[in-house]
Amino acid sequence: MLGMVRLVAACVLLAGLLVPAGIVRATASSTPTLTAPGTQTAVKNGDTLTFGGTIGGTSPSIQGATLRQYSDTGATTEITGAAITLTLGTDISASGTTISGTKAVAFNANAVRVKLEVVVLDSSDASTQTGTSPALTVDNTSPTYAVTYSRAAPLKAGAVTITVTASEALSAAPVISIDQPGTTDISSVTMSGNGPYTYAYTIFADNAGAYADGTATVSVSGTDLAGNTGTTVTSGGTFAIDTTAPVVSSVVRASSAAALTTGASAPVFTVTFSESVSGVTAANFAVNAGSGIGGTAPTIASVTGTGTAWTVTLGVTGTTGDYGSNTNATLGLTVVPASNAVDAAGNALASATVSGTNESYNLDTTSATVSGVTSTLADGSYKAGQAVPVTVTFSEPVTVVTSGGTPQLTLTTGSSATTLVSYTSGSGTAVLTFTYTVASGDT
Repeated sequence: MLGMVRLVAACVLLAGLLVPAGIVRATASSTPTLTAPGTQTAVKNGDTLTFGGTIGGTSPSIQGATLRQYSDTGATTEITGAAITLTLGTDISASGTTISGTKAVAFNANAVRVKLEVVVLDSSDASTQTGTSPALTVDNTSPTYAVTYSRAAPLKAGAVTITVTASEALSAAPVISIDQPGTTDISSVTMSGNGPYTYAYTIFADNAGAYADGTATVSVSGTDLAGNTGTTVTSGGTFAIDTTAPVVSSVVRASSAAALTTGASAPVFTVTFSESVSGVTAANFAVNAGSGIGGTAPTIASVTGTGTAWTVTLGVTGTTGDYGSNTNATLGLTVVPASNAVDAAGNALASATVSGTNESYNLDTTSATVSGVTSTLADGSYKAGQAVPVTVTFSEPVTVVTSGGTPQLTLTTGSSATTLVSYTSGSGTAVLTFTYTVASGDT
């Protein structure tokens, strides 16, 4: 929008014009007019202006007409080179005292006011009168649009109001189109209101066909009062659709050890969701205690986390508890759907199903026993410095803890001599390997 333009029509005598004897200046008894096309109150480059009205005097005659453009509202600073000479008989003419004509005008970018000068000769002497036409706006800029939504994206299924604010007044409500991620789109629907404009939009649940989750793109087209058509969306041109509820994708033990013993630290689970969620609490889980769990029933002690990863800690009193003595018992988590756990769109956790890995702890109150000690090497003689692997087989998998030092075996060599043999591998399995290095003098 370049500014307000007032189109001024005047009947004047141009300076320096020689008036023959008997021919004098004429007076405009009525104001000549200068109007924009149709009923619009703004003009743009290439618009056709209409000249009309009446001029006074006896036998008036138009001698010339010029359209002058000014960069100020007072019409005192004329834009150099912007004047347009109207062709008599083509652009403007007179029939008696009535003038008429049209002219397609290329408005200067700096124009804020336009004046029409008409030179008239008459057979009677008279002073010059000036008349003013209605105000018009010179507008060579297409409208742009800012789009907002009644709910924050991502948007879940349901109603949402889309509001479009144009950068300037429009001649009519714009049309909106929405390229949706599914196979169904919204095409050229006229919006409501007089500005800002609104559209009542409904988001449907993802059905992997006509409607789908993803990114939607908004297009807007409208025309301003000068006739400039604009389609540029400056903000809010896309929005995310998410109608899918989050689910628990896995529940895994935070500890690599599956076995619990009486009085052990409270078991901890890592719960992973299919997408980022918030509001998760202890109410979203229950302890799945197998039939063999004895003692005091374990509870949910705490739930912490953000995004997709959450930590659920079980406990009875504080962080420890008596989980019974049945070696067949298991301890796990059950998901409890609730409206408090939601994704970014507000879709609530709705399913108790764990879509992927769902681990549990088992109780183990029986200590592992050694069922055999052997070597992968055959019986025979070995020289000093040679490594001899010694394998120890247990009744069940065992975990080797090395934080206090590397475990060792005492190996008897010869008739009474002993030597220490260090652990080398096998933690987490039922077979541990120790390595014995033959020393000089060993028999």
